[in-house]
Amino acid sequence: TSIAHVDSTGKSPLGYMQDVTDTEQGVLYADTQGRLVFHNRSRGYIVPAATAAVDATLLGAEAQFLGNLFGVTNDATGHRDGGAEQKFTDVLSRGAYGPLSKDMTLLVTSDDEVASAIQWLVNTHKDPMPRLVSSSLDAYTSRDDQAELRALDVDSRLDITGLPTPQAPAATTVLRVNGYSERISETGWDIAPSTSSFANLQAFILDDAMYGALDSDNVLAY
Repeated sequence: TSIAHVDSTGKSPLGYMQDVTDTEQGVLYADTQGRLVFHNRSRGYIVPAATAAVDATLLGAEAQFLGNLFGVTNDATGHRDGGAEQKFTDVLSRGAYGPLSKDMTLLVTSDDEVASAIQWLVNTHKDPMPRLVSSSLDAYTSRDDQAELRALDVDSRLDITGLPTPQAPAATTVLRVNGYSERISETGWDIAPSTSSFANLQAFILDDAMYGALDSDNVLAY
């Protein structure tokens, strides 16, 4: 993404980074080692190997899947400094769920990039995805899983297998960790991740032996 000049008046270094993260549609976070980390959007184009793959028996009894409109966007408006307003709508999604809008101000250098960014946002967020909510993982009981669970961080991939159907959308779910909290005591250790569905997007990569075929599995990505 081309980043335009930004007026520094009244801005902190973290404010700059957050603005760039929003423009890039990436992730900015402090990791478990206390480092400030930035992931660009292309990191999510090809699904990485699971950081942790655990059985559903580690889930707390309160865990449930919800299929609501959280995170759905089917109507987007984009702006850049000195540029024309750009709009994009997915008509089918808007007709099915009603208008779910988002307005974005981006630090890019062309209106074409604004248009591409809002089109990508809508095309990847136009449909509701089942979410695992109110979930916690028992990291105390199963010693075999503790090393993998300790490695979980923001933007990690978490696979949960052996889920009961129809309570879950599938027997195995692939999740992205957006954040988490931990509770540790003398008799227990629980990790409560905040998750979203992993996109499972395989992006087209020119001349790559595996991802260089432009077909139904490899798509052109923003």
